Amino acid sequence: MKNRTLLLLTGCCLAMSLQLAAQTVTTHSYVARGATSAFGRSTVTGINANDLKERGFCWSSETSEPTVADAHTTKTLVQGGTLYHIEGLTPATVYHMRAYALLKDSTAYYGNTVKVITIPKGTITWSYNNGGPADANNRINIAVKEAVEYLNEYTSITGFHTSVNYGADTPTADCSYGGWMRVGPNASYQRTGTILHELLHGIGVGTHGVWNSNSPLRANGSSGTWLGDRVTEFLQFWDNSVGSTLTGDGTHMWPYGINGAHEDTGSELLYMGCAMIAQALGEDGLPPTGGFGTPAYVLEQEDTIKYYIKSESPEGGLNDAYLRQNKIKRLAWEKMTAEEAALNDSAAWYITFNPKTRYYQLRNVATGHYMTYYGTGVSGFRLTDQGFASVNESFHLMRSRVDADFGGTPMKGMRGYWIIHPESKQNPTCLSVSVSGLTTTATFDLGNDAIKQRWLIVTAEELNGIEEASKQAACNQLDDAVSQLKKLMQVPHVEDVPGTDDAMNSHVATVEGLDLSQKGINELMTLAAETQDSCFSFLSKVSPTDANSPFDLTYLIADAGMDSGEGWSTSPAINHSCGEFYQKTFDMYQTLSGMPAGTYELRAQAFQRPGSSADSYNAYVAGTDNVAAYLYAGGQSTKVKHIASEARTTKIGTGTESAVGSPVRYIPNDMLATSRYFLRKLYENSVMVELKSKGNLKVGLRNSSAASNYWTIFDNFRLYYYGGLSPEEVASIELPAVQPQTQEPLFATPADVYNIIGVCVRKQATSLEGLPRGFYLIKGRKVVVR
Repeated sequence: MKNRTLLLLTGCCLAMSLQLAAQTVTTHSYVARGATSAFGRSTVTGINANDLKERGFCWSSETSEPTVADAHTTKTLVQGGTLYHIEGLTPATVYHMRAYALLKDSTAYYGNTVKVITIPKGTITWSYNNGGPADANNRINIAVKEAVEYLNEYTSITGFHTSVNYGADTPTADCSYGGWMRVGPNASYQRTGTILHELLHGIGVGTHGVWNSNSPLRANGSSGTWLGDRVTEFLQFWDNSVGSTLTGDGTHMWPYGINGAHEDTGSELLYMGCAMIAQALGEDGLPPTGGFGTPAYVLEQEDTIKYYIKSESPEGGLNDAYLRQNKIKRLAWEKMTAEEAALNDSAAWYITFNPKTRYYQLRNVATGHYMTYYGTGVSGFRLTDQGFASVNESFHLMRSRVDADFGGTPMKGMRGYWIIHPESKQNPTCLSVSVSGLTTTATFDLGNDAIKQRWLIVTAEELNGIEEASKQAACNQLDDAVSQLKKLMQVPHVEDVPGTDDAMNSHVATVEGLDLSQKGINELMTLAAETQDSCFSFLSKVSPTDANSPFDLTYLIADAGMDSGEGWSTSPAINHSCGEFYQKTFDMYQTLSGMPAGTYELRAQAFQRPGSSADSYNAYVAGTDNVAAYLYAGGQSTKVKHIASEARTTKIGTGTESAVGSPVRYIPNDMLATSRYFLRKLYENSVMVELKSKGNLKVGLRNSSAASNYWTIFDNFRLYYYGGLSPEEVASIELPAVQPQTQEPLFATPADVYNIIGVCVRKQATSLEGLPRGFYLIKGRKVVVR
């Protein structure tokens, strides 16, 4: 009986424990903030609705664990579900907030605490010329006043004045970058939503190059999805949907753009959303007042935690180095392991944030010296022993939009930061890595590939994870290098330097026999570099036997298939795995370093339409080729094909095609149609160059005309190496547009050998040994004997 009672008590306690454990309040991690208000979401589980007295949010600027005894609210709005509206906050202030659930018996359950920093209140001003009828003037004055109030609450924009004018001949309303606005006589457009829409133009939407001029923040360069994280994070919170994104054309945005009277519902939530997107656009990099983007709290830090900083660039020590202060108060990156960094306070930093300026300060843990800005050059960013942070010790941090890449494998959630000297211009100075082991300054580059300008900022707890990612990246690079060397060695070739094959096979066998788990990062990186060098060393000592099967070096070209534009000097618009520039001059290139001497061929599918479809076709048929785009490699170039050169008699039937000429021919008129033409191996281009000695090879595509309707589109870059064959010798070879993956060995079975004029010089041969130097035909393949 006693044991049974004990079992019952134990069961009751367990049930109570499970019940308590199930009572959970969760504060959603993202909290939208303005100057004096904020918005939060929460989830409550395990609490019976009949027992619940109230739900809400509590907050405090004094304690990290606020309770209902502190400031709290139960006010809700309906926006993608239940949204808690927190009011009465102080601008530019650090708060700790959390959701709570209060039972009728006064038991309170709390969610996790979220750090929220309100923004400084905006200082936008306005004026109106009252140039219309009295009723219109009244409506416009009210609308402008309300719109500016929304922006001053939910953005931190300063130095902006909108000058509003009555436009008797203005159908709706318009506004230029900088704030000069006209509002017409249509009463439907004399409303708060219209003015907010026009003020978006005033701060850059549709009027600034970061919005509509080949911008790295737009999916299609000048249109499509906005790629900035700050806007996306806000929209996904506001809509309560992980799929929400901002999109638009070259002028307008959706959602919350209020693009016409039909979209103006008069909703306060619509106006709030519009204003908070305006703030987020600035934080992503759209300059609201002609200077630079809006500073914000992007690195979630704590003042007393040690942080460690490393370049996002592999050449600058991504895998094995940390930023530290050296003996002469210079910033240097030094190779060290994660364990060594954690024990070295000269490689540790305290980072603070000023809510009023929204700038960060970085102070070395070992010396207490602040990072400071002196000017441009290698000494531009250094350390000062000044005991406080002033203007030159304050930096604008901007977060990368892409995860840091460790040898082709992005580390999820690990983002780098630009460390920027605040300047009122679009391209201020930022901290950059120097290959000398020091740092230097650079002109800010908003592109995703500006990794030398970005820095990973990690805690001690994250150091080992970074090191493991680096080690795995080094292993992957080594595997790739070995695989590539083996692939090159499989190409039929002759040794120009005896013993080359044996040396390469020995290197591969040695590497493949190693236990990589016992190797450090530096050892692995050295092995990878040595194997990559072996590829070039091999190429410099052999020549292809079969001129139709050169060495394929396309792997050296980043994004050769135009899937992202990454790795090229400038980013084209990308769609359907094609790149394009429309009505733009450009020079899009990559520089391949350390290339062995010999002959190279760069191929690409590309064409230019020099004008409208009809005009360019008619001019071409009449003998005028106005193409201004060239494919080039080193000092050699060739004009890319005219769009009319491979016009078809029938439609492909995918995408948009233009009917031109008489009799009718068809040419592509959009990226989808072009991609299908390319799939049919149309518009092939080729250029050859000979490197007389080992060196760099610049490959790319350039265009010198931005005339009306000039359209350049391209895909499938390929690079082939012919060793010691001269360009003249290779020029006679008709290389297939796409190389086969495998090819039967030349003498898998005996074959007759013919010279270049078709005379059989050897019957049922099993080798080329003893034949004079020159070209021969074997099994329909052209081969060369050196």
